[in-house]
Amino acid sequence: MLFAVFLFLVVFSLLVLTHEFGHFIVAKKSGVQVEEFGFGFPPRLFGVKKGETLYSLNLLPLGGFVRLEGEEDIAGGPRSFAAQSAGKRSFIIVAGVVANVITAFMLFSLVHWLGSPIIIQDDTPLPAGVRDIVVRVVEVFPHSPAAEHGLMFGDVIYAFSAKDQRVFIHSMKQVQDFIDAHKGEEITVVIKRGKEIENVLIVPRENPPQGEGAIGIAMLQTGLVSAPWYEALFLGLKTTLVSLGAIVRFLGTFFLSLFGGSPIDGGIAGPVGIATIVVDTERLGLSYLFQLVALLSVNLAVLNVLPIPALDGGRLFFILIEKIRGAPLAPHIPRIIHSIGFIVLIGLLLIVTYWDVVRFL
Repeated sequence: MLFAVFLFLVVFSLLVLTHEFGHFIVAKKSGVQVEEFGFGFPPRLFGVKKGETLYSLNLLPLGGFVRLEGEEDIAGGPRSFAAQSAGKRSFIIVAGVVANVITAFMLFSLVHWLGSPIIIQDDTPLPAGVRDIVVRVVEVFPHSPAAEHGLMFGDVIYAFSAKDQRVFIHSMKQVQDFIDAHKGEEITVVIKRGKEIENVLIVPRENPPQGEGAIGIAMLQTGLVSAPWYEALFLGLKTTLVSLGAIVRFLGTFFLSLFGGSPIDGGIAGPVGIATIVVDTERLGLSYLFQLVALLSVNLAVLNVLPIPALDGGRLFFILIEKIRGAPLAPHIPRIIHSIGFIVLIGLLLIVTYWDVVRFL
């Protein structure tokens, strides 16, 4: 559990810091005074001032923040955020989203270079260059022999043995054939979990519940395919664009369901769900973890650009209103609306976290 919390905080903090760094660097380049760049959230532990900016380390390790002069539409000097043109303010706001998209592109490119995960079907030819082919457990059904004996998501089925017979596994068909031939008998399942090899004694059920199989697992055969660095860059860009499109479509469907009164399925996750997914993915290897972090970065980019108060998209929306009106709103109006939006977002986060606890714990 502690490892799950630690890994989640590392991933979440890196993504948020990347987002805030986008705001920071563009604000600096635009001549806006950056008062503080903080790692974590206050209370402050210590800080170092370099030039006009305080670089701080804070107690709560939940990402980071950038504090600009005049960010809350408070009157300031000519270098305050509020004193900048609408275009320059929009550029600074959008920079965080762009930073997350660039991060996703870099991570997806790295994944394609190191080895992109693929699913292999028993009845199809192997793709050229595929390596690290394994059969993985992707689901363990509750109260099944596999669950009772500790098999977990991500375990690699390395071999089976029964009496004097031992079979090394190279395909899902081998798994199915061996289990079918030994129903009601004790067998040894040799699994690889990370760098550890473990032997698990299991008796396959003769009459399992429908859809569960004799030992109670779902599995996939997976492998990795690497590309040269120049091709990996192209594939990284393509994967980033495809991911952006998929997330936008999902959010469109989600909001239509939300406002249409339709039931919402388990397609969203909060902190607990994301932490669980991150830990499960880390067991699969670096390529899988980098791929997940890239997807989370794309998610963060898309969510932040939505026209919701307290998010970057909400701030852009007020700048658009300012351009249409020809004059900014009174400073207290967006401040109040952003505060209300923040409270609503916290409420939604608590609801999603409750769903996570029900589903994952």
